[in-house]
Amino acid sequence: PEARGMNNHMGSAATADAEVMDAVMEYLSKNDLFFLDSFTVSNSLGKEAAERYNVQYIRRNAMFLDNENDHEAIQNAINEGKKTAAKNGHAVMIGHVMSGELADLMLDLYPNFIEDGFSLKEISELFIEMNSIDIEN
Repeated sequence: PEARGMNNHMGSAATADAEVMDAVMEYLSKNDLFFLDSFTVSNSLGKEAAERYNVQYIRRNAMFLDNENDHEAIQNAINEGKKTAAKNGHAVMIGHVMSGELADLMLDLYPNFIEDGFSLKEISELFIEMNSIDIEN
C-alpha cells in the first residue's frame, strides 16, 4: 500500500507484450503509480503503453551497475552513469542487492558524487521532480 510505483526488472517478456503492458498500465493509472522500465530488452513497449494510459514513465538510461561483481567494473559503470547524468540531467542506474560490493562502493564514492555536483535520489524523488519538468527518456 505504500508503493509509489513499480518496475519490471525481471519482466523482459512482459514489457514486450502489448496486452500485458496494457493491463499493467491500466492498473498503474487507476492507482496513480509510476513505471520504471528497467529496459532489459530493446523492444520494450513500456513507454508507448504508459503514454496511452497517462502513466508517469522513465527508463534506465545507463548500464546496470553490477553486471560484473567486481570493484573496477562497478566503478566503470558508475562513471558511465555520471557521464549520462551530466549530459541528460539525470541517470537512472540500477544495481542489485545480491552482494555487498555495490553497497560498499557506493558508500565509499558518495562524497565524490557530491564534490562532482551530483546527488543520489530514490527514483520516486525523480518522479516528483518530473511533475514540474519534462524529461526525455
